[in-house]
Amino acid sequence: MALFRYVGLDGRGQRKSGEIDASTPRQARQMLQAQGIFATDVAALGSALGLSELLRRSPKELLQLELTKGRIPTAELSAFTRQFATLISAEIPIIPALDALTEQTTHRGLASALRAVRKQVNEGSALADALAQHPHAFSDLYVNMVMAAEKSGRLGPVLTELAALIEDRQRLTGEVRAALTYPVLMLVVGLGIVVYLLTSVVPQITGLFADLGRALPTPTVVLMAISDAVRLYGPALLVLFVGAAVGARWAIQRHPAARLKAHSALLRAPVLGPFFRKLAVARFAATLASLLQARVPLMAALEIAEKVTPFVPYQNAVAAVRTQVAEGGALSVALRDTGLFPSLLVNMVAVGEQTNQVDALLGRLAGALQAELRATLTGMTALIQPLMLLFMGGLIAFIMAAVLLPIFDLNTLAAGS
Repeated sequence: MALFRYVGLDGRGQRKSGEIDASTPRQARQMLQAQGIFATDVAALGSALGLSELLRRSPKELLQLELTKGRIPTAELSAFTRQFATLISAEIPIIPALDALTEQTTHRGLASALRAVRKQVNEGSALADALAQHPHAFSDLYVNMVMAAEKSGRLGPVLTELAALIEDRQRLTGEVRAALTYPVLMLVVGLGIVVYLLTSVVPQITGLFADLGRALPTPTVVLMAISDAVRLYGPALLVLFVGAAVGARWAIQRHPAARLKAHSALLRAPVLGPFFRKLAVARFAATLASLLQARVPLMAALEIAEKVTPFVPYQNAVAAVRTQVAEGGALSVALRDTGLFPSLLVNMVAVGEQTNQVDALLGRLAGALQAELRATLTGMTALIQPLMLLFMGGLIAFIMAAVLLPIFDLNTLAAGS
């Protein structure tokens, strides 16, 4: 079953709109016809409506219309999970809890998914099975943790742990974006100023020197050549660069071999490589710890961790670990054999296997790794900003030197004469 959005006319010719559960658009139309509604547009929830319906919508409706399915924002999912955990822990039944959360949810996609989940649960479906019908809102990790919680009767505590996991990821993602915003903004603004100088200001100044017929200093000659190249070939180079970036992105998304090469290159990068490796290990440890603490079996937990672990080399490593564990190998030995996980993680897992506390030790290690990751991010930010200042200052200093050197030469000749 899927959720469809419909627009139509009733027997009196009045406009009707809403949502309906059906297997196909044709079945949705038949069900609406049985209700006395002639459907003019039927579209799966999250997909685009027909052009005729879009033309009939008011500007206000168009602004509120959710045209694409998309994924639910992490902040919305985190807030919902935290509130859901609070209600369940207060021994409020699932159906009233979903009703309350659906009413106060402002995100249209999440509200629609919750209405469908509520309907399926009310009809006798398990909560995890209902959530699994909406992969755009609830990931495999989310669904499997809820499934394990339902089986163990620990839905409230597991939801609380899941909310904390989502919040930690959201916090780390926000810190990464905040750390990169200033350097990227400074780079874009600085390059924009340099391009403006090269295309507008420099040609006017250097043109005066060229008319004198005198030999110009080497920096000035180089600057004039760069200025001419930017003015003549700049648009073509920009189009070529954008095309190459789009093509590379498409190849990485569509071709596993290209994605593997790109991710391997990122992991070997001089400055960013160590950060990305720590990010992958921390994500794997936190995910596996949360799943094991939720009573998810080890093999299922490894399968989910493989999907949510960033970077293909680490995904392949987790897949190899899963194969080795399935054949009877120890988890710590399998992790060590990949060569991608630090010895601290391997040793902690080995101790956990001996004491039957793998989940607890992994949870502590995940917290330590995330703290180390934040420290690395702070150090990278402190390093990148001075480097950006030096780079942009060097460009501006070169342009100023190339412009001022001929002026100094002219002043010297004037003073000598």
